[in-house]
Amino acid sequence: MTDNYRAAEGLSGSRLGLLLCPAKFKYEEENPKEPTEGMKFGSLGHMAVLEPHLLSSTYAVMPEGMIRRGKAYGEWCAENSTKLEVKPDKWLEANQMAEALKLNPDCNNILEAEGKVEEAIFWEEAGVKCKGKLDKYLTELNVIVDYKTTNDASPKQFYWKVMDMGYLLQLAHYQAGKKATLGLDSYSGILIMAQESEAPFVSQVYAVPQAEIDVAHEKRRELLQVYKTCKETGIWPGYGVGIMDLERR
Repeated sequence: MTDNYRAAEGLSGSRLGLLLCPAKFKYEEENPKEPTEGMKFGSLGHMAVLEPHLLSSTYAVMPEGMIRRGKAYGEWCAENSTKLEVKPDKWLEANQMAEALKLNPDCNNILEAEGKVEEAIFWEEAGVKCKGKLDKYLTELNVIVDYKTTNDASPKQFYWKVMDMGYLLQLAHYQAGKKATLGLDSYSGILIMAQESEAPFVSQVYAVPQAEIDVAHEKRRELLQVYKTCKETGIWPGYGVGIMDLERR
């Protein structure tokens, strides 16, 4: 499902922010990067939290002490050719994080609630084909849940993490997609499950005020127009046209 989603046409929320510099967007589109170890662990962690029933059929845990060469490794790879390789320490860490999340009653209620997990949505807006993948959508509450790992999930620090990483832009994209695909009159609510990536893997659930996301919706609509214009003209500029004043933005 993940591969099908990635291959499907559409502008995703994770790539929206790159359109602040269209030249970078175009370059990364033509020169896709290989997943980093951090990205691979993120995928493992998301599955451990949201789709634990798929872990054993998706991943193969390397035996303790095995090295990536020799006959034993070759035989092990052949036996697990359809699965993704993961080291024992990473497997343990991902599952420890998932278990720690359940100890937070708010997180556990979200995980146990009726909803759709890893839901892919597709829609067209302002002449642009869009797509999004929601970590979880709580169907009865009409709430989108986003799971984020961080080095600091405290209220003061995580707020700035959300701002610095452009998460609001992604969340606005998800809201717009859900509104379009369901024909809603208003936006879905947004919750973020934030979890620290080091033991004891502390977690906190945050409700994102709609007023914060509304600002991101304005920027998102601008970026959709930027994307459409770039596609039509074939011109992918940098940060702006002409000489710019150096000022706080």
